[in-house]
Amino acid sequence: MKEQRRYPRALVRLPVIYGDQDKGQSKDISEKGLCLFTRKEFINSNPFDIIVELEKGLLFKAKSQVQWRATISSNLYKTGLEFLNYSTEYEKFLKEFLLKHLSVTKERRQSYRMLLDVVVNYAIQAKAKTKNINSNGLCLFTRDPLEEGKIQQLRINLEQNISIQAFAKVVWNKKLKNNIYENGLSFWDIEDSSLSLLKNHLDGFQ
Repeated sequence: MKEQRRYPRALVRLPVIYGDQDKGQSKDISEKGLCLFTRKEFINSNPFDIIVELEKGLLFKAKSQVQWRATISSNLYKTGLEFLNYSTEYEKFLKEFLLKHLSVTKERRQSYRMLLDVVVNYAIQAKAKTKNINSNGLCLFTRDPLEEGKIQQLRINLEQNISIQAFAKVVWNKKLKNNIYENGLSFWDIEDSSLSLLKNHLDGFQ
């Protein structure tokens, strides 16, 4: 893993096909390899083929091997893959892709924390945007103020098809312009698996 980090990594979510047409999503990618989120745990450590869709219609293919693996939750795994070999043509595709995306990596690391969609269930289902979020709580923008001291049930959409649930206590609220309210919430009850998933997700953008 240390060797991989000598290579600049672009923090991009890309569809990945591996093995017998199993699917996953990248966390980041470099010339040396990538970090992959999957629903299945990697058991076999033998080399295997991988296909990454860098852009629509632009595929990168390589022979890969597992270097490390980690369990995020009962049905979500994170795996570090090393590219063993790929053709000169695919090398060109990958280098051009990285050149384009590495220039915005720092900006994306800073902005992802503010772009998470959060579905808040209070009275009736309502959808809000986070201003920021960490492992202790979050700040929400809403159309109506959330009642201070009240426990809210949240579903936090970290990314497509990946969400966690938690109960959070409203600590404060503040009225902004255009009838928008800013609300500070502290996590009151959150399962260990959900907290671990949230921390791993946030670690990816630091």
